[in-house]
Amino acid sequence: MADTFQNVDPHTVAQAIAAEFAELEQVEAVALGESVGAGRGDSLSDIDLYIFCRDAVPVAARAQIIENRASRMELDNPFWETEDYWIEKDSQIKVEAIYRGEWVAENLREMFATNRAQPSHSTSIWHSVKTSQVLYDRNGWFASLRNLAAVPYPDALADAIIRKNFAVLRGSLAAHPAQLAQAVIRNDAFCIHQLIQVILDSYFDILFALNRQLHPGAKRLLAYAEELERQPKEMREDVTDILSDGNSAQITSKVDRLIDRLAALLEKHRALF
Repeated sequence: MADTFQNVDPHTVAQAIAAEFAELEQVEAVALGESVGAGRGDSLSDIDLYIFCRDAVPVAARAQIIENRASRMELDNPFWETEDYWIEKDSQIKVEAIYRGEWVAENLREMFATNRAQPSHSTSIWHSVKTSQVLYDRNGWFASLRNLAAVPYPDALADAIIRKNFAVLRGSLAAHPAQLAQAVIRNDAFCIHQLIQVILDSYFDILFALNRQLHPGAKRLLAYAEELERQPKEMREDVTDILSDGNSAQITSKVDRLIDRLAALLEKHRALF
């Protein structure tokens, strides 16, 4: 897999797959995810295809396309969204097909109308729509989504994301660092690791909102965050120090330091409430 992108153009592979899915009557549009579509992919990147459907595509119809292309495949994975995975026979590139419908537009409309914030990844769907590269668009479905997504980042949405996520870092009785301290006392390694993940999820959601930048998702998140104009001091050092820690008693003080520096950044930009 390491040499895949040196020998095969992933855009050509993605276009060929999109052309096959375009033959299905339920498929309205196919878009290529940002990492490959925007040229940010590397030799380890998958091809992520967003397949927008008017109605659900039968698994048998998807399988007919994929079986002819795949050396290995997993169909109808429901882990996050409805997805198919496979390894291309010729190039050995892994492909992930994510099937989406009208709910994406509804998600965006609701977010803009209500300034809806989530505990993490608040704007990741918006990001995927704005950054994906259209490969096929039968009747302008994806163009309509792009138009819906082509709005400035609302200040009220950023404020809501910061407020919701900072409360679980500091200030709320349900704040995760207090739960982390209890888990350390109990030597509950599983709970510690879970809490570290949700703390970092909220931390990064706040950072992208503060910068009025869309959340890019889980992959290479720290690298994306380092491109932001507004960053806490020693961000990479703090994050990697926490992630490299086992279950030591020092983990709580490391998390407190991370949040202290984030709070200082928010106070500097008058973003704390």
